[in-house]
Amino acid sequence: MISLLLIASPLLAQEGDGDIDGADIIADIDPSSQQNSPESPINTLSQNQPPQQPAIAAGPVSIPPAVSCYYRAYAIDQDGDPLIYIFQWDDGNCSTVGPVESGIHATVDHIWYRPGRYQVTVKAMDANSSSPWSSPLVVSVNSPPGQPSIPSGRSSALPEENASFSASSEDPDEDRLRYTFDWGDGSSSSTDWTASGAEMSMVHCWERAGIYEIRARAEDERGASSSWSPSLTVEINSPPGQPSLSSGRSSALPKENASFSASSEDPDGDRLRYTFDWGDGFSSRTDWTESSVEMSMVHCWERAGIYEIQARAEDERGSSSPWSERESIIINTLPTRPDQLSGPISGYAMVPYHFQTSAIDEDGDPLNYTFDWGDGRTDAIDLVGSGHIASFDHTWNRPGSYQIRAMAADRMGGEWSEERRIAIASNEQPDQPRDLYGLRSGYTGIVCNFFTMARDPDGDKVMHVLDWGDGTAIKTGLVLSGSLENASHVWMQPGEYPVRVLSLDEKGAPSLWSGPFMVAINANCPPEQPTVPSGPAEGQCLISHGYATSAIDPDGDAVKYVFDWGDGTTSWTGLEYLDSGEESSVSHKWMQPGVYQIKAAAMDDKGSISDWSGALAVKIE
Repeated sequence: MISLLLIASPLLAQEGDGDIDGADIIADIDPSSQQNSPESPINTLSQNQPPQQPAIAAGPVSIPPAVSCYYRAYAIDQDGDPLIYIFQWDDGNCSTVGPVESGIHATVDHIWYRPGRYQVTVKAMDANSSSPWSSPLVVSVNSPPGQPSIPSGRSSALPEENASFSASSEDPDEDRLRYTFDWGDGSSSSTDWTASGAEMSMVHCWERAGIYEIRARAEDERGASSSWSPSLTVEINSPPGQPSLSSGRSSALPKENASFSASSEDPDGDRLRYTFDWGDGFSSRTDWTESSVEMSMVHCWERAGIYEIQARAEDERGSSSPWSERESIIINTLPTRPDQLSGPISGYAMVPYHFQTSAIDEDGDPLNYTFDWGDGRTDAIDLVGSGHIASFDHTWNRPGSYQIRAMAADRMGGEWSEERRIAIASNEQPDQPRDLYGLRSGYTGIVCNFFTMARDPDGDKVMHVLDWGDGTAIKTGLVLSGSLENASHVWMQPGEYPVRVLSLDEKGAPSLWSGPFMVAINANCPPEQPTVPSGPAEGQCLISHGYATSAIDPDGDAVKYVFDWGDGTTSWTGLEYLDSGEESSVSHKWMQPGVYQIKAAAMDDKGSISDWSGALAVKIE
């Protein structure tokens, strides 16, 4: 008699918690009743391989009670049979999942209602056998203590004076608790263990005066901690009051001494000393004095500037007052008188002219310049370094004689330079140029030509400045008033560009800019480098020899080819363009014997030209 372990049909397995004891069925089989036929010499049950041991279950390992959590596992059945999985939760319950294809994860959820440490194991079963149990996944089920209440105790004390503080918390699992107090001075203390909900107290003293934030945290026996409690503020020692600050002056020269005084009252009657912050990176401290007694200090500043001065009081216990209100002092030397403006002494109306000046500030302050042009208008430049040149352009609209000057000033002021005169003669600016004429679309890398013209009321010659809209511009030569002028440009990037033009007469007077002439530039790639020309490598003078080449255009454009024969001449394949990649040939005869390097280039139908091909050496006799 042979005993065989059979598994209940996987179609009866349901996902969820439940005891599956009794799912295994023991059957007795009489060997005499199991005779194999010649066609079936082997018992099919003996061919089944059990599933492999499942991988350790995957899922959370630290959770609170009464929370549903999902776990999953998988195993490989060597026969590829579908598998049923049994999850053992170590709390008297298990769950069955399946059938699931071999190698596919089986997932199930579970809830532990009591705290503790549980070992989750899994095994897999096919229709005939089962795997070993997996290695255990250890799950800790525990609720952390609740946040302790704000510590209770005193809100103030003297340095080195003991003060007592208490805290309490509830643990949902009724675990015993201990408390850690953070004293806010870099130290902490922990209590002994006590029952959940019981209040625990600790004593602490602070060495130095200050304001400290005290908080508490609870920890249960299983190692779970609560969040920190709200903080209790404790003030150790009363600091001195905010000092009053006084001075007899609000300005001084560099390196000139100035005196300031401060006084404060300490609530505890402690002796005080004062720190003066001079606003220049330096500070000074007085000797100790009685509370409310005024103390003075002297300071000088090396460099010009506006400095904010403040004072603070400190008592003998190390407690400091807030900083006093700030007092300002200005340390400054005015700049020198600027140089007389340099520039032309005469010119024409409507023409911009350039002028410059400079001044020295002994304090090294940056200077603000004002230019007075004598025509009711002024211009300003801010923050120019001492001794650096300040310059400005100005245009007079009417003829006349004008007195011009400049002022250099630091933050405290300055003075005007000596005046000088400029004589301005009559002149009219050119008319606004006519709208540009040219193509409104093109391709990258291809030359585009444009035409314009402008008239000058005085009959002066004019030149044109063209702004191509891509950050570049060109200036043409002088032409007669009203003459047509052309200029060309190549854009390297696709886009839409606003092209504008401005005209200048021969005296330098500018017109208004024309309106934008929009040009759309499309992307275009030149043909690839052609193949090395093919043909005879030797030949005779005065006899034609044929050579061919081909090239591919990345855009699929039609192409034609030019051959450089190495003798100073070139030949094109014809007026017609060929399909991209199509080969074409040209014949050539050399007039003199020699060795010639011939090469070819391709041009697409938009005008983009490739690089030259490699050279073929041809010997002509």
